[in-house]
Amino acid sequence: MPRLFNLKYKELFVCLGFIFIAFAYPWIFQTYLINTGIVGIDMVIPLMSSAILITITPVYFQFYKHTKGYGLGERRIDLFIVFMSLILSVQFMMFRYQSSYIQSPPLDINIILVINIIAVVILAPLYEEIIFRGVVYGFFKNTLMCSTMTSVVLTSLIFLSLHWYYDILSLFILFFISVILTYARVLSYGILLPFILHSLMNGFVLFLRFQCRGAIVFYRYNSDRKNYNWHRALYLPPCAFYFSYDYLQVPPTPEPQLLPEDLPLPPPFPFP
Repeated sequence: MPRLFNLKYKELFVCLGFIFIAFAYPWIFQTYLINTGIVGIDMVIPLMSSAILITITPVYFQFYKHTKGYGLGERRIDLFIVFMSLILSVQFMMFRYQSSYIQSPPLDINIILVINIIAVVILAPLYEEIIFRGVVYGFFKNTLMCSTMTSVVLTSLIFLSLHWYYDILSLFILFFISVILTYARVLSYGILLPFILHSLMNGFVLFLRFQCRGAIVFYRYNSDRKNYNWHRALYLPPCAFYFSYDYLQVPPTPEPQLLPEDLPLPPPFPFP
């Protein structure tokens, strides 16, 4: 309880405000603007993502410009390779186990499709990383002083609630993906790495979806194997987490080195 009395109310206000924006804007666009015909359904994601970014980006970089860990972070090629391999492997396996023979309508390349691809690959990952990996994780870790694991789990649960309409298996995989993205933020000390991972993941998923237009693409299973494959997919995130455990360890904070003038003086030489 003493921790709550020392709470920084500005950080609380910003965190709750960003979470409210993440939930309110989709509701406004999907239930009000579409139903009234103000916005077409094919432009919901681009307009919503743009509106969220315009709202939160100036506040984020102004409020946290002097706070360590809220900027772009370090360039960690090793983390990028490990985390990107995990994420793409899980997404590819999910596509194999969930999409046997997808019949999609012919792909019509037009400006609306290009705008939606940009929104899904760039705009949506950017605002989600700013809100969840930037503000929400930072609030739990730096303001409430929660442990790293607790902050990662709580951030991922809130991120999961934004995608409540997914099925159970997709939510399970999404939670694992969120944990990876949040640890990427922890280990790189910024939001650039999780944004790149998130953006490439969305692009990879779109690529898989575009490749399965009325054809057997990567994997085919019949109806009597669907349940079996559904359960096998549940083992993917724990196995991936096990083999990448060493990369998920948060490096300990180095102890400050004493300068020569800060070292204690030796005892005086005993005179006879």
